[in-house]
Amino acid sequence: MKTIDSLISNVKALSENADDEKQQKKTDDKRAQFDAAIEELQKEFNDKTYADVKTVDFEKMTYEEPDDDELMTKAKKSVADKFDAKKVKAETSANDKKKTLSEALANIANDVEKQKIDAEYAYNKAKTETENSALKRGVARSSMAQIALNEVITALADKLVSIDDAAKARADKLNADKDAIDADLKSRLDSIDEERSAAEETAFDKLKKEAEDRRKEALKYNNTLEEKKKELELKTFDSKTQAEIAQIKKDYDKKKLAVALDYYLSFTDPAAAFKEYVADDKIKDYLGDYYEYLFNILKNRAK
Repeated sequence: MKTIDSLISNVKALSENADDEKQQKKTDDKRAQFDAAIEELQKEFNDKTYADVKTVDFEKMTYEEPDDDELMTKAKKSVADKFDAKKVKAETSANDKKKTLSEALANIANDVEKQKIDAEYAYNKAKTETENSALKRGVARSSMAQIALNEVITALADKLVSIDDAAKARADKLNADKDAIDADLKSRLDSIDEERSAAEETAFDKLKKEAEDRRKEALKYNNTLEEKKKELELKTFDSKTQAEIAQIKKDYDKKKLAVALDYYLSFTDPAAAFKEYVADDKIKDYLGDYYEYLFNILKNRAK
């Protein structure tokens, strides 16, 4: 018995579902008919109030204004070659000068060696001459001969010290010149960086103005198109006065109200009709001034 009841219940449920689906399809069909009727009334209104002329489809100017980061990147790129070249030139000049000084430093050792060889040669010559002179005078073993020889030795020592001192002074001067070149290069590079920053800001300001001008130009152009479009639309009106057109609109709004009444009053559930009405985002455009009128009717029915 329970099995039979269960079968009957399932059949009944299937039947109810089928009825619901049929009802939903019927509702959807009525809504489609309602929308089509409203659209047809709107078309009839347009046909009566506008002349049948061919309008022009204007193409608006589009311009996407770049942001500040994009503009600054472009500004930096626009001046990079100029200031990179300045930087390379300054560094190359400094390196060439330092290379010359480094070569001069490297030559000091050779100069010192040569000067010392010359000094020793002069010493040996003076020593030989002093000894020969003492021999000729027969005083080779005398204190006077030794004193003369000591003077030659002292002169050599003084000369060697003098050579070393002069070499050190020269090396110190060359190293100081190299340091001065480095300092001058740093100052020059800092100056180039400051010039670069100023040039980048100038280029950015120029690009910013150009972008703003192009944006304004696009806006002005598009606004002009809108004005032309409005002028063209005004010309599409026929010879009817605005009052006549308003009356025609009122008549068609009434016809649309009648269509809407027929649709919403066909709902078996007044609350469902009111719920769909307030949720419809098109109905205000459909009914215009009669929206509130039908709103109140459906609201009162739904209570």
